[in-house]
Amino acid sequence: MPDYSPKGVEADGVAAAMRLSGEGDKRGPVNGTRYIRQALARVLAGGSMFSPLRARRAATVPAGGAALLSFPEFASAQASAVPVEVGSLFGVITILQLQELTRLDHPLLQELLRKAPGTYHHSIMVANLAEQAAERIQANSTLVRVGAFYHDIGKMNRPPFFTENQEGVNPHDALSPQVSARIIISHVSDGMEMARKYRLPNRIQDFIAEHHGNRLVYVFYMNALEQAGGNEEAVDKSRFRYRGPRPRSRETGIVALADSVDAAATALRPNTEEEIVRLVSKLVDDHLKDGQLDNSGLTLGDIKQLKASFVETLKGRFHVRVRYPGNEELMEEPAATPPAALPAPRPEIAAGPPAPLAVSVTNVRPAVTPTPAVPGEPT
Repeated sequence: MPDYSPKGVEADGVAAAMRLSGEGDKRGPVNGTRYIRQALARVLAGGSMFSPLRARRAATVPAGGAALLSFPEFASAQASAVPVEVGSLFGVITILQLQELTRLDHPLLQELLRKAPGTYHHSIMVANLAEQAAERIQANSTLVRVGAFYHDIGKMNRPPFFTENQEGVNPHDALSPQVSARIIISHVSDGMEMARKYRLPNRIQDFIAEHHGNRLVYVFYMNALEQAGGNEEAVDKSRFRYRGPRPRSRETGIVALADSVDAAATALRPNTEEEIVRLVSKLVDDHLKDGQLDNSGLTLGDIKQLKASFVETLKGRFHVRVRYPGNEELMEEPAATPPAALPAPRPEIAAGPPAPLAVSVTNVRPAVTPTPAVPGEPT
């Protein structure tokens, strides 16, 4: 006999939510909707078995929201809204939610474009880097792309303090290293506040909170150390660290690496494959040595694949091409060509200007003065 209890409906609700999360399954929404219909059918078939009292009790179980969706009065809800609601109720993010958030006309992304266009462009570049890397190691590439879109939204509060939005003027020049570090670090907490305001899913908020881990804001720390005469005890290192946490999933780990790689590559603009390989290797190795990826679930094999993917993407961005034998000649400076010898002057030019022509008097006709007409005579 079918189980019409709240627990039975809860089981179908959980199955629907897991299907709708679509971890690598393109038919996730279709299969998830089937489980929702199954939960609806159980309650509708049970009829009076669900009394109002039992309905109130159902709302108290973990998946009580899914049980409420199963009552007949909710049966006419639009099918397109069901996956989103179920995903929110069960704390998972669905493919439909990701598709909605990946739209570049999303209000939050449009606000980022208006207020911090440099950060917006940086986020798009990070998304491209991270998505291709995620596909190479079979991580959730769609989640990675969306997370990269929103990871830096906190920079909207103070755009000029971030390099990608500066136009010749650096406001940090007038600030102490401690104040500058506090402003830079605050873009994470500002981003979390915006994410809650716009009700971004928890999985997307993870990218905002974790993309810097608890790394050191190295530039301003070194400035402070220099001002202190190299005395490390005089500088509070904790004031120059992000609050964390470190990346706790493969996806957030990928975006953390891609964010660092894109920022450095944009600043340094490597133009050979060797330079790109060195840049990527150093940045990724620094994350490993600092323990930033310890909780991410990324293996050493994953790291190797991520490095290769970053290199390939950057080669395409900076138009690095293979130098074939013989191409060196195209890069050599052309030898100076001696001026062509001028042709020998013609004899008449070499002898000077020509002599004036002799004009015979006989050849010159005298000027004829017209005779005035006599009145009455024909002219």
